[in-house]
Amino acid sequence: MTDAIGLNTLEQALRALASRVSSLREARSAYPADPRSTLDAALAELDTACELLESSLRELRKAPRRSGDRESGSQRELKLLRQVFRAFPVPVVVLDASGVIRRISAETSRMLGSPAGYLIGRSFPLLVDVSRRAAFRSHLTAVQQGGQSATFQTRLTHQGRAHTVQLAVIRLTMPGEPQEMTAVVILPLEAQVAGDPPGPVDRSDASLVMAAARRQELLARMTRLLLDEESLRQPVTVTRAARLLAAETAD
Repeated sequence: MTDAIGLNTLEQALRALASRVSSLREARSAYPADPRSTLDAALAELDTACELLESSLRELRKAPRRSGDRESGSQRELKLLRQVFRAFPVPVVVLDASGVIRRISAETSRMLGSPAGYLIGRSFPLLVDVSRRAAFRSHLTAVQQGGQSATFQTRLTHQGRAHTVQLAVIRLTMPGEPQEMTAVVILPLEAQVAGDPPGPVDRSDASLVMAAARRQELLARMTRLLLDEESLRQPVTVTRAARLLAAETAD
């Protein structure tokens, strides 16, 4: 799948991909002690997802060249492609040149446990585990400068969960955009929930200090939100406060 494809073909390919990904998830859940049987197939599906993204990009590039009577058709195709991105069965993130999240798919929000409004505008490298962040930045820079895609394994941490994932990073050049974008396709391999082991709770002084620091940070962020001039002018304060509290405390 190296050439641009029609929208009907793209929709069919996405439905088939979603079905195969669902089957792989069921197989992993049924046989958790034998992940190798599904890993190779999952990596192949990741390559397929990358190819579908590239084909979608080529379709988007064709749209600005259409004019006159075909403009309405182009707009319909763009809306359909946006819907395809939102419904993509694999987590996908679009970054700007500085690594800030500009777009995420619904599957990304589900995996990370935060709404799109909370994640968009944040630096994606900060979601990468500290021990692997430098390596991720190197891969990202190489893709942005060289133009070649990269596939590698790393670990994402967010909302008390750690995700071992396989990433495919692809540079995007969009007509009319002042800067190049980067697409990151995420294939979750393993998820772990951070928590204390069962038994008596023994919290050291260091853990108590960290907990107090997190509470102080939350209070400071809530204070800035409540004192923001835009929040005072518009009825959005309750919604924003709820999102902040949910992001920090929801399981």
